[in-house]
Amino acid sequence: MIDGVKLHISGDNAKKIFHNELLNFSIKTNIKTGEVLTIKTCNKSGTYEYETLTYLASFKEVLTFTYKETCSTNLKAKIQTYSTNLEINGSFHKLYNHGRNDNDYTFIDFTNTVHYLSETFGFNPTCFKVQNLEFAVNIMLPINAREFISNVVYYKNKIPDINTFGGTGYMKQFEFTQYFIKIYDKGLQNNTVTNQLRFEIKAIKNQYLKFANIRYLSDLLDSRNWQKLAKRLHDVFLELLITEYCKKDEMKLNDRILLIKAKNSDFWHKTHKRSIYSFKDKRAKFRLLKDIYGNGLQRDVAQLIQDKTILLNNANNNIESFNQKSLETWLKLPPVFTNIKSVHL
Repeated sequence: MIDGVKLHISGDNAKKIFHNELLNFSIKTNIKTGEVLTIKTCNKSGTYEYETLTYLASFKEVLTFTYKETCSTNLKAKIQTYSTNLEINGSFHKLYNHGRNDNDYTFIDFTNTVHYLSETFGFNPTCFKVQNLEFAVNIMLPINAREFISNVVYYKNKIPDINTFGGTGYMKQFEFTQYFIKIYDKGLQNNTVTNQLRFEIKAIKNQYLKFANIRYLSDLLDSRNWQKLAKRLHDVFLELLITEYCKKDEMKLNDRILLIKAKNSDFWHKTHKRSIYSFKDKRAKFRLLKDIYGNGLQRDVAQLIQDKTILLNNANNNIESFNQKSLETWLKLPPVFTNIKSVHL
């Protein structure tokens, strides 16, 4: 259920990973001149100047390690301080599954992945802050995935962005400040089956994950938090406005007209902009008509999502499944705090 992650750590913990022999870091340089690239910035008041060196490394071709050394100069006091930060960005699912993420990835698979990385790089999961997180499910639909996705028309106050990836895929996405919602044809992306659907939420700010009590990597080792992520997937999917086949023979004319208009994303967007009360009224009416006359496809797919998340989380659901080292052990380890060194010019 967990796929892409972006993690952050600083200080001595970052340095320890930077010096790991399994990672071959290269510093960013100017392609034309070969000069080392440094980024220089100032704060708004102009009292501090920052100079940053950036190093990059790849692990198993699915994780990117970005290490930054920053020198902060207080221009008035002429004091320099140094800090180090490291980010890990990539797919834990692909790391576990040798480059693919179109199969199932369970809670136990995830905890074993974290254990493998902690053993490999010697880090404590309680020290890694979660900055971004993708949680998703892959399900098999009773119909063509692209056909189903084409019926997704609106969510909250957004018209979906459509991406066909140059003919190699089909996705609709809703973008918000703290998160994205993605629904796409996973089978087409991987050139396999045509009815595999992926439904995904990508948290791009940690604030969005407060509902699941997720701040550190170790928080993802608690199956109860996975259950909260699973519920969010299910609930958000049901909130999407998705059209489906409805029997119109016994409907009133106004109801038929509403169902015809409901297929158009612009109809919902213009209604929302004109009056939030009118939008809510038409949305409630649309959902009622679907309940009475529809084929129940959205409800059935929501059930598939719920069933799959239960399956992914139902692998004894205990942290003792870790090989040799459990979360309780990590929680007893003291975190390593940033050791900032000051130098007078």
